[in-house]
Amino acid sequence: MTHRSRYVSVVALLGLSSALSPVLAAAQQSQSAAYHSTADAARQPIANIPSTTDAPVAADRLLQAFQDKSSLTRVQSLEQIDASPAIAPETIVATLLEALHDRDPLVREAALRALLHRDTEQTPVLNEADLAGFQGETAELARVHFAQKSADASTLKELMQHGTATVQQSAFEALAALDLSAAVEALRAELQDTQSIYRLQTLQLLTRNSFTLPSKELLTILQEAAADHDPLVRAFANQTLKDKQREAEGNPAN
Repeated sequence: MTHRSRYVSVVALLGLSSALSPVLAAAQQSQSAAYHSTADAARQPIANIPSTTDAPVAADRLLQAFQDKSSLTRVQSLEQIDASPAIAPETIVATLLEALHDRDPLVREAALRALLHRDTEQTPVLNEADLAGFQGETAELARVHFAQKSADASTLKELMQHGTATVQQSAFEALAALDLSAAVEALRAELQDTQSIYRLQTLQLLTRNSFTLPSKELLTILQEAAADHDPLVRAFANQTLKDKQREAEGNPAN
């Protein structure tokens, strides 16, 4: 082949490539859009699907997505199953109960949280035996839930003294609903226990729930804490006292 014929061939190929590029790009974009549309169908909440005809199909896709053991969005799928009005409540509860024993700890946690919200006196869906093997904050909140249902003040006091701030708050509110004075006294006992590692969060909880005790009593507690051996407790107490003084003078804290 001569140099001239090679040159003509290259020019022709470049021209053909330029002509086909928009066509190939459009086809690729169409294929990508179709793929994402299919993937997103199982992810979007049922409430966002306008057609009632599509709702059962999307609900079925959600259930299938959750059963896909290789899916990275199983927790999201489970949460959407829980919130879906297109799936029968019995099916949702059965799916959540099965998920309590899932291999993925994040799925187990999500299932327990969902079942806790569904478990009521009228429609019990969760048993204390279901908590076997669960550890951490969600399990502790579940124990608060069952202690409140059985009016178990002793367990609620224990959970108040040995839990995270969220668990302590939940247990305090549950015990306060049963016996307000016992709930406040349990907090004060925790605050006075110099060996406790939860004293700062206890003082913060008392301050947030100041309506549960007379203002003079809270002021006394804060003044005592302002001289505490723990620098974090001292700092919080002193700052709270300053804020309350500014409020009393009509200058709320920033």
